[in-house]
Amino acid sequence: MRGPLCLYMIVLGLAMTDASETQEPAYRNSIHVACPDSRFLSVTAYTMQHDRFPGVELRLTDPKERQAGSGTRDHQIPRMQYGKIIEMPQNPARSKAVGVEICNAMPGRYSMTVMEHGREGYRISVTGSDGRYVNDTLTLNLQADGDRTCEYRFYFLIVQRKATLRWLDGLDHALPALQHPTCEIASLA
Repeated sequence: MRGPLCLYMIVLGLAMTDASETQEPAYRNSIHVACPDSRFLSVTAYTMQHDRFPGVELRLTDPKERQAGSGTRDHQIPRMQYGKIIEMPQNPARSKAVGVEICNAMPGRYSMTVMEHGREGYRISVTGSDGRYVNDTLTLNLQADGDRTCEYRFYFLIVQRKATLRWLDGLDHALPALQHPTCEIASLA
């Protein structure tokens, strides 16, 4: 009896070790360094202290109606990453975010869908780069309102090698520089 029990424990231990080695990590590092000379667009959601992942999901739709983020399977934006990310690998405890990152991002109008879960405060940053520098960032301070889905729009433009971002209203007109968009309740079809 002792032999089979010992053998069973060894096999169980090996199976558990093998399973833990094949699981995906809970987060990834930002891909910004993977595309140093191309246009880069990042949409990140994070808690006020950046110390935990917020209860939100993100989806981004580019000017060609391709998507990246939560629930996207078909017609995806190429060279993108979505999920829980660490923005600064040297400081993972203070740089946690949920994000959509795109290398070689296409300039134009983007639609950002935010699916909130819970009632905590969080921020969203949209950052655009021309491939050499981070040129512009838009930020929203938000308060989750249960299980709500909001839609926001912005424009990503490169002029004379400088990235510019602008929030858009419901009619796709640029908002004044200091005006922030409000949640447009969206339904997920």
